[in-house]
Amino acid sequence: MRAVYSFAFAAFASALSLPAMAGTLDTPKFSVPGLVVVWGADESGAAPLVSDFIIAPPGTGGTDVISGNVASVVTGTLTPAFDGSGSDDVPSRLINVYNSPSGNFDIDSNGNGNTDVGDTINRFALNDRTNFGLRDSEARSSFYVASNTAFNIDAQAIRVVGRDDWVLGKIYWDMEVAQSGTDGISFGANAQLPHSGGPTGGISSVASLLDMQTQQTVFQGNLRTAASPGSLADQSVRFDVTYVLGSWQGYGLHTRHTNLAEGVYEVEAEVVYTVWVP
Repeated sequence: MRAVYSFAFAAFASALSLPAMAGTLDTPKFSVPGLVVVWGADESGAAPLVSDFIIAPPGTGGTDVISGNVASVVTGTLTPAFDGSGSDDVPSRLINVYNSPSGNFDIDSNGNGNTDVGDTINRFALNDRTNFGLRDSEARSSFYVASNTAFNIDAQAIRVVGRDDWVLGKIYWDMEVAQSGTDGISFGANAQLPHSGGPTGGISSVASLLDMQTQQTVFQGNLRTAASPGSLADQSVRFDVTYVLGSWQGYGLHTRHTNLAEGVYEVEAEVVYTVWVP
């Protein structure tokens, strides 16, 4: 009896100790944040170089963990464009010339898109309506983006050279996205456009750099660029920006003013693009 009782007591004591064997909760959790990589040249001219690496947990906008900025390249090349190398002296035209078959002719005889000392023209007959005008001048530059998430781009323009800010209104702006290509390095083989609307999807209707004196959102994406496994270049798209200096009163194709009175003129603007994750 005692042995049985003792056994029973031991069993009871064991039962009393069961709470020490309570379940253990273990909740491993992993996440990959939004990542956006921006590349082009850098301010020393080296290219291709990644100079923005943005880590963006949801709702943070993102933090660039590389100091410094990306410099744009001349579209279709890896030549840095931050020094204005995408455009030189604007092309010009003589208007209402008697001995020209059409009455007008371009001074850009060597076809390089500039008015420069490499051009040659013939003597021309002057009349009281002969004039000199500038044709629209275009500069095109690009930068590249790879991402695992949708992203936006803001832009702000600052006049660097030029007498007045109003001239920024004569530098017209446009943007579109190229999905793939080869610019000294191949890109986009495993990429998709960052907006479901195509090459111009998500791009704002901002008309000129004057509209960008205050920071504007110029692109709102709704897709990541990476479409399938590949290298960073393979998963990158190219953002192409076009700047056009249009003619204005005094320097223009359709004015009869003595436009040489404008003198020598130079205008330069710096446009800062900020990539961020909404």
